[in-house]
Amino acid sequence: MSNKRTIKIDSVEPRKYVKKDGGSGQPDSIDKLSNVTLSDEQVQVKDDIIRFVKESIRNHREGDLPRVYVIKGGAGTGKSVVLNNLFNEIQKLNRKVGDEDLKGTRNYLVVNHPEMIRLYHRIARSFAYLSKRDIERPTSYINQFAKDRQKNKRLLNDLVIVDEAHLLATCKNAYKKFYGENHLTEIMKTCKVAVVVYDERQTLRTDQFWAEHSAHGCSLEDVLRQHSREHREYELQQQFRMNLSNANEDNTDVLQWVQRVCFQRHVQPVPRERLGGHFEFKVFDDCQQMYERVRSKNAQYGQCRILSTYDYPYRISGDRDWYVTGRGGFRLRWDKFTPGHTVPWSERDYTIDEVGSVYTIQGFDLNYVGVIIGPSVDIDWAADTVSVNAAAYEDRAGTVRRAGLDRDKAVETIVLNSLYVLLTRGVRGLYVYVHSEGAEPRAGERGEGNV
Repeated sequence: MSNKRTIKIDSVEPRKYVKKDGGSGQPDSIDKLSNVTLSDEQVQVKDDIIRFVKESIRNHREGDLPRVYVIKGGAGTGKSVVLNNLFNEIQKLNRKVGDEDLKGTRNYLVVNHPEMIRLYHRIARSFAYLSKRDIERPTSYINQFAKDRQKNKRLLNDLVIVDEAHLLATCKNAYKKFYGENHLTEIMKTCKVAVVVYDERQTLRTDQFWAEHSAHGCSLEDVLRQHSREHREYELQQQFRMNLSNANEDNTDVLQWVQRVCFQRHVQPVPRERLGGHFEFKVFDDCQQMYERVRSKNAQYGQCRILSTYDYPYRISGDRDWYVTGRGGFRLRWDKFTPGHTVPWSERDYTIDEVGSVYTIQGFDLNYVGVIIGPSVDIDWAADTVSVNAAAYEDRAGTVRRAGLDRDKAVETIVLNSLYVLLTRGVRGLYVYVHSEGAEPRAGERGEGNV
């Protein structure tokens, strides 16, 4: 049973932050999730979900399948903001207020993203009614529930909230101690109600491959139809991250271009170059010049970084540095794997001298971003085509073959999904460098002039 509802919003506006200390400056990732004034529509979604959760817990009977609430929306539409606010509110009602329906409930937040879970753990330290034990990686959560269930056969958690559900595993992975076939179906067996944040266009690995209306990959609709009693859906469309529109400027063509490149595989028309306005956009033929522009913006605003498609060799193990290169003498090392670091990569000062990947930055914002489009994506400006060279994609661990999945088609989707994530990180500006020789659009192939 499905109840689908879409929130459509015409305007595009930047996120408003509420600084705890009343100070100025750029908010960090905690502020961007916790100290935010929700839009009217986001408040409506949150309140509707709380009613849904209370009703689901109140009416659940032994043997019932769970009810599920799905929050959909593209990059930058505030899905995680709604989710974080929702979980905080529910745990406050549970542990502080003593709400009639929620007092004493067992509620968890699950996310399959190491940077995001560290962020949620930092947030938990700020609130007396939150605990790090409430926040788990999916495999850890599933395995711990199985152990607890052995002691109490009737055990059932009340609520599980899943952030970034498009990163959940869709196949067995004994190396990571996951022995089921699908993270989401296993999670749904543990609770009375689930809230799921999902964006099919941000699936990034073959072992976490989700694809609706396709024979390739796992379908969320199929999972919900088979494993839930009822599900409801909201789709958020308002863009909060990219500062694309205000009274004096309309830069929404930049987002339209990003979507056209990644999902329609066309590159024309290219947005006009614009420097100095509320949102900057420029295609660079010299990668070093792009990096210098990003460094200059970082000195002014902070949280400006270089990102790249996963097209340059990199290995987690060992002490060796791995480098990304480009025209103009550009040579910068990949970000280093630092599992013990609690501060997100984008907020560490030294990472201005590194190149971030999709795994580093997914779920986070930057002020200005310089994106290196590497050899896995071929752009022909004159022919208006975007094609994928899957052989050049270096994420070997993320593109392994698996039964029942057309790997070649899946990798094409993953490459373009990854590019979409990278191109939608910038709040104030997007700079692009394309690896292909002579890839910069010539005069007449893009609009000229500044805003």
